[in-house]
Amino acid sequence: DQQDPPIVFIAGIPAYSFLWREVIDAVSKTGRRVITLDLPGFGNSTAPDINSVPFKCTFNDYVAGLDYILTELLGDGQPIEVVAQGFLGGTVGALWAGRNLGKCSRITLMNTPLDPNTAGDLPTNLKGFLNPFLGPIQAQNPLQAVGKPIEAAGPYALDPNDQAAYMKPSMERGNAGFVLIAVLKELKKNGPAAVSEVLDRLGAPGAPKVRVAWGDADRWMGSEPPSSLPDAWDVVTISGAGHFAAEDWSEKVIDAIV
Repeated sequence: DQQDPPIVFIAGIPAYSFLWREVIDAVSKTGRRVITLDLPGFGNSTAPDINSVPFKCTFNDYVAGLDYILTELLGDGQPIEVVAQGFLGGTVGALWAGRNLGKCSRITLMNTPLDPNTAGDLPTNLKGFLNPFLGPIQAQNPLQAVGKPIEAAGPYALDPNDQAAYMKPSMERGNAGFVLIAVLKELKKNGPAAVSEVLDRLGAPGAPKVRVAWGDADRWMGSEPPSSLPDAWDVVTISGAGHFAAEDWSEKVIDAIV
């Protein structure tokens, strides 16, 4: 239905919009306008040179950039729906929705950090990149920085062609690994404060509708979301899916978000 609001999909790190390929194909066939974008430094988005530009890969940088892109694409018209997933993607989408209440009608958060007490904890597959000696070397290896972490976050092996597609953007530019390290530092340092803001803003009167869709085979964040979420939030389980649920069970993800 063209009267339904557009849906914007945001993937968590180290994935990018390729994650949503089967979901957006199905949703777009219903007549909905679908937008998927890559956050700066991931996928096919330009990786900022964090040593020479104002963009320092902070939550505020990403939220401001998201707001700019969505305003350019959609203007200030009909409120949109957001589906945001994982580390960085989920938090940035939620922060944007909370800071722009009139622009978002509903947000679905998929396997996103939602407990301030643990929001700064990184999965083993990612926190190793913060090692000052080995991290910068490993982060420049697309298999170590992208392919293996995505596979390790869920219960299934990636198809080799899909794994290659996830790694391809990082293979085509030289500074993607340094952006990943900068983002991981931001998640560890400011993740708890960001999640606290999300809970305050999206749990308040007048906030958009919130659904938490959780893949219960998530090897990074566990089988269920925190129990202390705002009462008004809707929680659904995506059985058998891992952290990147759209990669594992796209059909169940479609049912959960539409």
